[in-house]
Amino acid sequence: MAFTIQKRVCFSAVVIMVAFVLTSFLSVVYCVRILYENFRKEIANSVISFASLTINPDDAKDYLTLRTTDEAYISVLQSLKKYQSENATTVKRISLVSFTSTTGNYIYFIGRLHESQSYQRKWRTLYWV
Repeated sequence: MAFTIQKRVCFSAVVIMVAFVLTSFLSVVYCVRILYENFRKEIANSVISFASLTINPDDAKDYLTLRTTDEAYISVLQSLKKYQSENATTVKRISLVSFTSTTGNYIYFIGRLHESQSYQRKWRTLYWV
C-alpha cells in the first residue's frame, strides 16, 4: 500500500514539474515573440521617420511625372543608400512607390529583393544604379 502511494506522489510530482517546464517554455517563447514584433515596429517607424524627413514629396511627384532627375534626387538617393547600408542587418530595402489606379511606379528603391522576388524586378525606374 505504501508503495502505491509513493508511486502516486512521484507521478504527481513529475506531472507538475512537466507542466511547469512547458508553461515556462511557452511563456518565454511568447515574450520573445512580442519583443521581436515590437523591435520590428520600432525599426519600421524609424525608417519611415528618416525617409519622411529626407524625401520631399513634391519633388518626388515631379520626378515621377517629368521622368527627370537632378542633384537633389541623387543626394536623397545617396542618403537613403547610406542609411540602408548602415542598417543592413535590420533594414533590407527602402522604396517609395507611387500608385495609380492601374500601376505602381518606384520613385526610389534601395536594397535587394529576396531571391524568390527577383522575377518581379520589371518596373520602370527613374535612376538606374
